[in-house]
Amino acid sequence: MRRDRGWNLVKFVREIVRRSSPNPACLPPYPYLKIGSMNTITVRLDEELALELTRLAKRTGRPKGELIRRALRRQLALSQFEEMREGIAPYAKAKGWLTDDDVFHNVS
Repeated sequence: MRRDRGWNLVKFVREIVRRSSPNPACLPPYPYLKIGSMNTITVRLDEELALELTRLAKRTGRPKGELIRRALRRQLALSQFEEMREGIAPYAKAKGWLTDDDVFHNVS
Protein backbone atom coordinates (compact mmCIF):
# COMPACT_ATOMS: atom_id res chain seq x y z
CA MET A 1 0.00 0.00 0.00
CA ARG A 2 2.77 2.46 0.84
CA ARG A 3 4.64 1.64 -2.37
CA ASP A 4 1.81 3.15 -4.36
CA ARG A 5 2.63 6.50 -2.73
CA GLY A 6 6.31 6.24 -3.62
CA TRP A 7 7.49 4.80 -0.28
CA ASN A 8 11.10 3.65 -0.43
CA LEU A 9 12.76 1.66 2.36
CA VAL A 10 16.24 3.01 1.62
CA LYS A 11 15.02 6.62 1.73
CA PHE A 12 13.11 5.89 4.92
CA VAL A 13 16.18 4.41 6.66
CA ARG A 14 18.42 7.26 5.46
CA GLU A 15 15.93 9.79 6.82
CA ILE A 16 15.88 8.05 10.20
CA VAL A 17 19.68 8.05 10.31
CA ARG A 18 19.82 11.69 9.17
CA ARG A 19 17.44 12.78 11.90
CA SER A 20 19.26 10.84 14.60
CA SER A 21 22.78 11.75 13.49
CA PRO A 22 24.53 14.79 14.95
CA ASN A 23 26.41 15.13 11.67
CA PRO A 24 24.34 14.58 8.48
CA ALA A 25 27.57 14.65 6.46
CA CYS A 26 28.40 11.25 7.91
CA LEU A 27 25.88 9.59 5.58
CA PRO A 28 27.43 7.67 2.69
CA PRO A 29 27.33 9.38 -0.71
CA TYR A 30 25.20 6.57 -2.10
CA PRO A 31 22.09 4.93 -0.70
CA TYR A 32 22.57 1.39 0.46
CA LEU A 33 21.00 -1.03 2.86
CA LYS A 34 22.63 -4.32 3.68
CA ILE A 35 20.61 -6.94 5.41
CA GLY A 36 22.35 -10.08 6.58
CA SER A 37 24.69 -11.50 9.11
CA MET A 38 28.16 -10.27 9.97
CA ASN A 39 31.06 -12.09 11.53
CA THR A 40 32.60 -10.89 14.75
CA ILE A 41 36.34 -10.63 15.25
CA THR A 42 38.30 -9.40 18.24
CA VAL A 43 41.15 -6.99 17.63
CA ARG A 44 43.46 -5.72 20.33
CA LEU A 45 44.39 -2.05 20.05
CA ASP A 46 46.97 -0.19 22.06
CA GLU A 47 45.61 2.71 24.11
CA GLU A 48 46.79 5.41 21.71
CA LEU A 49 45.17 3.78 18.67
CA ALA A 50 41.95 3.09 20.59
CA LEU A 51 41.82 6.73 21.68
CA GLU A 52 42.36 7.94 18.10
CA LEU A 53 39.56 5.64 16.92
CA THR A 54 37.21 6.93 19.62
CA ARG A 55 37.99 10.54 18.74
CA LEU A 56 37.45 9.92 15.02
CA ALA A 57 34.14 8.18 15.72
CA LYS A 58 32.94 11.13 17.81
CA ARG A 59 34.19 13.70 15.31
CA THR A 60 32.55 12.02 12.30
CA GLY A 61 29.48 10.64 14.03
CA ARG A 62 30.22 7.16 12.70
CA PRO A 63 30.38 3.97 14.73
CA LYS A 64 33.81 2.54 15.48
CA GLY A 65 32.91 -0.71 13.73
CA GLU A 66 32.11 1.15 10.51
CA LEU A 67 35.40 3.03 10.64
CA ILE A 68 37.31 -0.20 11.20
CA ARG A 69 35.47 -1.99 8.35
CA ARG A 70 36.16 0.89 5.95
CA ALA A 71 39.85 0.98 6.88
CA LEU A 72 40.13 -2.79 6.46
CA ARG A 73 38.39 -2.71 3.07
CA ARG A 74 40.74 0.06 1.95
CA GLN A 75 43.80 -1.90 3.11
CA LEU A 76 42.61 -5.11 1.44
CA ALA A 77 42.00 -3.26 -1.84
CA LEU A 78 45.46 -1.69 -1.63
CA SER A 79 47.06 -5.08 -0.99
CA GLN A 80 45.20 -6.58 -3.95
CA PHE A 81 46.33 -3.69 -6.18
CA GLU A 82 49.94 -4.11 -5.10
CA GLU A 83 49.81 -7.86 -5.79
CA MET A 84 48.36 -7.24 -9.26
CA ARG A 85 50.95 -4.57 -9.94
CA GLU A 86 53.79 -6.92 -8.99
CA GLY A 87 52.29 -9.56 -11.27
CA ILE A 88 52.24 -7.31 -14.33
CA ALA A 89 55.51 -5.52 -13.61
CA PRO A 90 57.62 -7.87 -15.79
CA TYR A 91 55.28 -7.31 -18.75
CA ALA A 92 55.34 -3.54 -18.26
CA LYS A 93 59.12 -3.57 -17.99
CA ALA A 94 59.34 -5.52 -21.26
CA LYS A 95 57.31 -2.73 -22.91
CA GLY A 96 59.66 -0.11 -21.47
CA TRP A 97 57.18 1.13 -18.88
CA LEU A 98 59.30 1.67 -15.80
CA THR A 99 57.31 4.37 -14.00
CA ASP A 100 53.68 5.42 -13.62
CA ASP A 101 54.45 8.37 -15.91
CA ASP A 102 55.56 5.97 -18.68
CA VAL A 103 52.21 4.18 -18.45
CA PHE A 104 50.27 7.44 -18.30
CA HIS A 105 51.96 8.86 -21.42
CA ASN A 106 51.42 5.68 -23.42
CA VAL A 107 47.87 4.98 -22.34
CA SER A 108 46.33 8.46 -22.32
